Amino acid sequence: MRIRFLTWTQVLLILGFSLLLVACGDDDDDTPAEETDPVTLVRQGWSAFESLNYLEALDLFDQALSKGEPSSDAYSGAGWTTYEMGDLAAARDYWESGLTVDSESFDIRAGMAFLEFHQENYSASVALIAELLVDNSNYQFVHMPGLNFRDLQITKALAYYMQGMMDEALLAVQALNPLFDADVQTPNGVAELIDEIERLADVYR
Repeated sequence: MRIRFLTWTQVLLILGFSLLLVACGDDDDDTPAEETDPVTLVRQGWSAFESLNYLEALDLFDQALSKGEPSSDAYSGAGWTTYEMGDLAAARDYWESGLTVDSESFDIRAGMAFLEFHQENYSASVALIAELLVDNSNYQFVHMPGLNFRDLQITKALAYYMQGMMDEALLAVQALNPLFDADVQTPNGVAELIDEIERLADVYR
């Protein structure tokens, strides 16, 4: 039997091809975080957020923000995460920074509207909601089931109610339930109004 010896060129080609196969076979999601690109970090952050792993989500969003030019989606994610964790001051900081990157971000504007309401800045909340619904009347926050334009309308109705603006609150309610009516110039009508707001909140939230 004749033994065939490989040339150095053939040896190098075989070694190179073998290393390529090893590299391809090792392509998984175990890439260290410091080597992960910002887009992937944001995607992983939203996945953690949707799984209610807020500490992990915030860490991933912060990592994304630390790499290169920050994206509004990373700021949005960090803001929503800290908002859900109850750190409203941090949420405001993240969202305001995000708006400097993308002033039209629907998710950041929606978050800011809820934040203003919770901090009793009712006029600011109403203004944000009104502007957002003009730009996106069917708004939906895809990272949290059920949070959409209906939540914004309910929040707007409550914000008007808290300011004693019953006519405006009634209109906000009728945007969701056109069949509802009440004489909001009377105590009974106001009671019916808040009952309907609470009913809508139970239905849509």
